[in-house]
Amino acid sequence: LPIAGLPTIIKPWFGDQHFYADRVATLGIGSAVRNITVENLAAAIITAVTDEKQIARARLAGENIRKVR
Repeated sequence: LPIAGLPTIIKPWFGDQHFYADRVATLGIGSAVRNITVENLAAAIITAVTDEKQIARARLAGENIRKVR
């Protein structure tokens, strides 16, 4: 997985996407954007590229994913 370890932004539409969006947000490795507006998407992008805690958590998750491959 070449992108494993980067913060993610999820816009859940149906099915289990809502569950996984909640998991990503709860784990602090990305953001769930339920109401997609320019402002909400911009805020999620800014967080993904500037929030050191989210970036570090995503990096750690990526390292753990690569260990089980």
